[in-house]
Amino acid sequence: MEIGSQDTFFLDSKTAEKYASELRTSDAGYQLQCCYYPGEKLESHLPNLFHLPLETLVPDLAEGRHRIPTAISYEGCGLSAEQMLESNKLIGAAIESAAPLRESLNSISGRQLLQAELDFSEPLRFLLQGHVNTRVMRHVSENIGNALQARGQAVYFRLQNGTEDRFYTRDILDFNPHVTININYLNHIISEDVFNFVWIQDALPWITDQDIEVRLRRRDRVFHLTHYLGDLLVKKGIDSSYQPFCIDHNTYKNRSDVSREDKIVVIGSSYRSQWAGVRSAQKLELCGIVLDHYLQNGYLNLEGREILRAVYSEISSEDMKYICDYVERDLLLKQILSLDLGVPIEIYGYDWELDNDFMPHYKGVLAYGKDISRVYNSSKYTLVLGGYVLQQRTLEAAASGTIPLVLRATEVEDSSSVEKMEDHLVFFDTPSELPDLLGKEHNPDLDGLVARHTYDKFATEIISHVVDAVGTATK
Repeated sequence: MEIGSQDTFFLDSKTAEKYASELRTSDAGYQLQCCYYPGEKLESHLPNLFHLPLETLVPDLAEGRHRIPTAISYEGCGLSAEQMLESNKLIGAAIESAAPLRESLNSISGRQLLQAELDFSEPLRFLLQGHVNTRVMRHVSENIGNALQARGQAVYFRLQNGTEDRFYTRDILDFNPHVTININYLNHIISEDVFNFVWIQDALPWITDQDIEVRLRRRDRVFHLTHYLGDLLVKKGIDSSYQPFCIDHNTYKNRSDVSREDKIVVIGSSYRSQWAGVRSAQKLELCGIVLDHYLQNGYLNLEGREILRAVYSEISSEDMKYICDYVERDLLLKQILSLDLGVPIEIYGYDWELDNDFMPHYKGVLAYGKDISRVYNSSKYTLVLGGYVLQQRTLEAAASGTIPLVLRATEVEDSSSVEKMEDHLVFFDTPSELPDLLGKEHNPDLDGLVARHTYDKFATEIISHVVDAVGTATK
């Protein structure tokens, strides 16, 4: 039998450990294979290897947090065909009987969550969630949680590895949060008493599809990362507040033990995969027109994009965004690399190695946090290309004392953020301006930019909103 990435009950523990160590995934990496085994418990820290004694198989699966297995493997167990057939009947029947019990328990927990009553005279409890497969959102949630904990708040950070039953909520019920904070996710499996903060950072289908109905609770509060996302939410009838990225100033900071060199670093992923996902035969011609606009005139605003889409009718608004992202990040970087800037350029991140043009400058992938900060500390400049100004990398570089050279894409920022931005960043409209910019001395107010965008500030705003709302409700 071909196991693939199926959640599997292995009769042999060592075989289970072997498969678990391969960390097989599906659903673009969001589902990690569950590997169960009976017998003596192994010493292991694998996140997807679970001890499941035969004696308690049914109750353990029924009450478990991880997905129920859909396959049984006899690899390495040494059983005869007759024994395997008999075992398959018994174990299969046990697994089958556990499934409706799990469903019933999950349903009960879900109903209890929806009906939970909260006492706001108690210290506030905050729930945040994340998935190991997300490169940015996971760390954003962790940093918000850390800022809340620094203020003495009780925080449960629910990090998922991809093995979890998506309907399992008993751990949330036990924690019984007063407040939930979510990235891109409404999370309405909560009672009406719960304060629910939702930070929209991506244009997901439930936002872009006008046929998907969205209902907000009275204690929901929504934030948008960019003006573009704010406009999409307005079209859905959702009120939201602008909240740009924040910075963890305990991780991203000036480091005296790192020597700063006269060079440029670029940290972030290539948009090659988004470009590859555009299937229209018109994309090459349109990409050339968009690139020419950026090289001659700078940023292509939303109105200009819609004018082009009217001509290239096969291109959806989503595909248009992907094409512009690819031009801004990948193709403009190629143009910059072709210039004689007089300083070395280093590139870090995912998928750059797939294009030979970047390989002479490519230095690999960096771990989130201190490693990125140290690379920024080693460089006088960083390039910020693509989409909007206050990207996560902009703030990480500024907090690390590195001067951001930023493509002027200010249309996508709220006006309150754009105000006096020239004091904090060095802007350029086209790559041809960079040689002159690098020939001048710059002293932007990096500390001032960082001070306006800390997780501490965001956490304080959330706490204040809850306290004020509860106080008003009890008067």
